[in-house]
Amino acid sequence: MSRRLAYRRMFTRAGRRVTISRKVANSEPVTLENVRARIRGAQPDEVAGGISTRERRVLILAEDVPADFGLQDNDRIIVDGGRLTITNVDRHTHRDGEVLLAYDCIASGG
Repeated sequence: MSRRLAYRRMFTRAGRRVTISRKVANSEPVTLENVRARIRGAQPDEVAGGISTRERRVLILAEDVPADFGLQDNDRIIVDGGRLTITNVDRHTHRDGEVLLAYDCIASGG
């Protein structure tokens, strides 16, 4: 099984669908709907490493995000009527060679 397929299955089995929103100056926000994500609270070792207990770790399946959009700090994740603001985007951890499989983000908010 390819790593890309393994990631798809992982997100299908234990993920959820969210909307990504990006503010655009003097225009309506740009949104991506139906993006697969996995959201969890910070683990004790991550809190000891500097992540706040109010922050969330969010994995977002890269194939759901167009390459020309990408993810950026300050993008919003809308889930269950609440909004999380992305404060850090890691584009390097979840790769298969040159292929980005998932964005690993830290987000805060409620």
